[in-house]
Amino acid sequence: MNIFRKITSYRESMIIIIFLLLCAVTTIVNPAFIRSRNLISIARSVSLDLLPAIGVTLVIACGSMDLSCGATLGLVGIVFGYLYGMQGMNIWLAFAVAMVVSVAIGAVIGVIVANLNVHPMIVSLAMQKVCRGLIDVIAGGRSMTGFSDAFNEIGQGTLFDIPYTIFYALVFLILAVIFTKRTVCGRIFIAIGGNREATRLCGINVKRYKVVVHIICSVLAGLSGIMLASRLGSAQPTAGTSQDLNVVAACILGGNSLAGGVATMVGTLVGVAIMATITVALTMMRVSAYWQNVCVGVILIIAVCMDDIKNMAKLKA
Repeated sequence: MNIFRKITSYRESMIIIIFLLLCAVTTIVNPAFIRSRNLISIARSVSLDLLPAIGVTLVIACGSMDLSCGATLGLVGIVFGYLYGMQGMNIWLAFAVAMVVSVAIGAVIGVIVANLNVHPMIVSLAMQKVCRGLIDVIAGGRSMTGFSDAFNEIGQGTLFDIPYTIFYALVFLILAVIFTKRTVCGRIFIAIGGNREATRLCGINVKRYKVVVHIICSVLAGLSGIMLASRLGSAQPTAGTSQDLNVVAACILGGNSLAGGVATMVGTLVGVAIMATITVALTMMRVSAYWQNVCVGVILIIAVCMDDIKNMAKLKA
C-alpha cells in the first residue's frame, strides 16, 4: 500500500497508467500494435510532435497560451524549403532566415500579450491565420522540394533501426527538464504562471519573460518544421494543420494546468504519446479519419474539464 501511494503521489503517475492501459487494450484488440515497426512509427510521430509540445508547456506554465505552433511549424518549413530547396540558397543561411521568422512570430505574440494585455488565445489564433496565409502566398499549394540527400538523412536516417528524430527528441526533452528544474529562467516562467503579481513585486520583469517564453515556443515549433521537412524530403503547405490543438491537448493531458505554474515535461511526453497512440489505434481499427478528429476534440474537452476540476479542488483546499 505504501509503495502504491508513493507511485501515485507523482503528478505524472495517473497519466502513465492511462497510457499503459491504452496500449494494453489496443494490443488485445489488435496484437499487431506491439510489432516493432508499429512501435517505432509511433515513437517517430511522438518525436516530431514533442518539440512544439515542450514550447507550449513552457507557455502554459508561464500563464499564457499559444495556438499558433502548428502554423509556425508549417510556415518555417515552407520558408526553409523555398529558400534552400527551390532557390538553392546555402543551407545554413536558409536555416538562419527560417529561424528568424520563428523568432519574429514569437516576439510579435509575446509583445502584444505582455504589453497590450490582449488575451493570448486571440493573439495566437490571429497569428495562426497570418502564418497560414503566408504559407499559401509562398507555396501556392505546392510542395517545396529539391533537398539534398544529406539533409534528408537528418530526418530519415536510423541508428540501430531507431530513427534519428527519436534521439533528437530525447535530447530536447532532457534539456527541457533541466531548464525547468535547474535554471533561473525556467523557474521564473513557472513562478509567473503561479502568481504573476508576486513575481513582479520581487523585482522580476514579467513582461520581458512573457516575450521570451513565446519566442522559445515559436523557435521549437520552427525546428520541428525543419525536422519534418527533412523527414518527408519536402516542405508541405499542409504541415502542422492538426497540431495546434493536438499539442495543447497533449500538454493538458500530461498534467500541465491551464492556470499556469506547472511544467511537467515527462507528463507532456506521455500526453503526446497518448495522442499518437490513439491515432494509430483508431487507424488500426479502421476508424474513419473524420471520427478520429471527433475523438481528439472529445479528449481535449475532457482534459480541460479535468484541469478545471483539479484547480477548483485546490482552491477549496
